[in-house]
Amino acid sequence: MTEVIHMRSLVRYFAVFILSVCVITVSQDVHAQSDDDLEEKNQELIEENETLKETIASLEEQIANLEAQLATLNEDEDKDNDESDIDYDQVLSVGDESEVDGITISVEDAYYTDERNEFMAEGVNEVLIVDIYFENNSGELYQVPLVQDMSLMNGEEYLVTYPIVGMEYEDIEVADGESITRSFAYGIYEDPSTIELEFAPGLLGMPQPENIVKFDVTPE
Repeated sequence: MTEVIHMRSLVRYFAVFILSVCVITVSQDVHAQSDDDLEEKNQELIEENETLKETIASLEEQIANLEAQLATLNEDEDKDNDESDIDYDQVLSVGDESEVDGITISVEDAYYTDERNEFMAEGVNEVLIVDIYFENNSGELYQVPLVQDMSLMNGEEYLVTYPIVGMEYEDIEVADGESITRSFAYGIYEDPSTIELEFAPGLLGMPQPENIVKFDVTPE
């Protein structure tokens, strides 16, 4: 904005200066010149005046361009400020829901179970059951492998699915306009701490921070 004001001041100064020079010149020469000389001088002044008008018009155009650029910069700055207000570290709770790219997800429940797989019972500390609600309003079929869009962490421990009876481990598939609730089991081999579920559609494609949703699924 300072540059724009400075430019406008230069335009005004330049115009006043040229006109002042013209007036002084005419005053000095009006009595000394013949009619032919005065006519020639007037023609020169007219041409100088036209040049001055073109110069002023050019400067005004530059000012308009600077103002447009300044307005764009202000809009970008406001947008950056709005985005900086987004809390990408927000962690939702069981019962909350969030929508990403037309997919609504909500953790309906999270609890430990005593059920164990006889072939994988050794070493497991806890088995966590997570009931998750999916609603698809994306305009297309939502179908992804279980491990692609969701991940669970027990502190620094990455949790993997744990096979027990009654759990489904097929791809998540929800037709547009429909919803389902799926239950998943995860094995915890270290001492349970804060357990977070991260939902990020397009995880393999490196989603943007605003497309990552976190839930605290630590059982009470």
